[in-house]
Amino acid sequence: MTNLQNKVTYHAFNAVTDPDANEFASNQTAPLLPPSSDPTPPDKSDATDGDPNTFSASRLAKKIGTQTSNGISMLFVPIVALILSMYVTNEMIVYSAPIRLIFFIVTFGICFFFTPFLVILGIYYACKWGYQYYLNHLTNGPKTKIMPTIFALLPLTTTLPTTSLGYFFMYPFTYPKNDKDAKQLPGIMKDYLTSLKKAFTYFDKVKNLPFFAEGFTKLTNNIDHLHDVPPPPVSKSETPLPPTLPNESSPNESSIEPPPPSYNNMTTPSAPSKESNGTPPPFSSS
Repeated sequence: MTNLQNKVTYHAFNAVTDPDANEFASNQTAPLLPPSSDPTPPDKSDATDGDPNTFSASRLAKKIGTQTSNGISMLFVPIVALILSMYVTNEMIVYSAPIRLIFFIVTFGICFFFTPFLVILGIYYACKWGYQYYLNHLTNGPKTKIMPTIFALLPLTTTLPTTSLGYFFMYPFTYPKNDKDAKQLPGIMKDYLTSLKKAFTYFDKVKNLPFFAEGFTKLTNNIDHLHDVPPPPVSKSETPLPPTLPNESSPNESSIEPPPPSYNNMTTPSAPSKESNGTPPPFSSS
């Protein structure tokens, strides 16, 4: 066993400390490269692409592609966050405008700064849309609407602008856009009120109490008139003029003949009175 161990140690030492290998490595200053059998001239296009002062179509295409890719990657998250905020805000159409504005800002901020929430919310609405498509197109059941109706990007006001410039800037915030949307709003509010009654299981027992009856009346009134569209303002040119008194130059009055003079009350102020001379007047009132 001792001789075997010595032999193994000897061969291992010679394999590691081979003097010929050490001498060969010390004589090599650079790695040997095989000579090229087919030398090719350098590509002039590469030299052109490397020169910044020379126009190159390939370099321009690469730059445009890179800038486009960077722009899409930078705008992808804000655009998706804006779309998801729009869905959330339109789903909150049953609440007042300040609540919709708060939900829009909070949803956009969380989706923009917290990507996992954006992914979860996107999957949620994708599943809702897929389930709605399955019910309405792949089954024979009644049509069901699960996705929210998009009334506007941020529905805040029902007042219609009177100018083209105001309509352009207020278009993302004004609703309803058409008669179809206007007809959907009462149905959405009615379903919301029905869901409130179902959620409050003791409603039938307390609805006759004065406090609950008054509060429910106010709530119903607010729901019925939350999305009322105010009438368009009347411009100054369409304001009706106040009634005026008839004047002498009126064409209707010019055609009316004055009544004939009354001889009983007729006097001649320019002629002197004959009563002072003791003579009776020419006409007497009988």
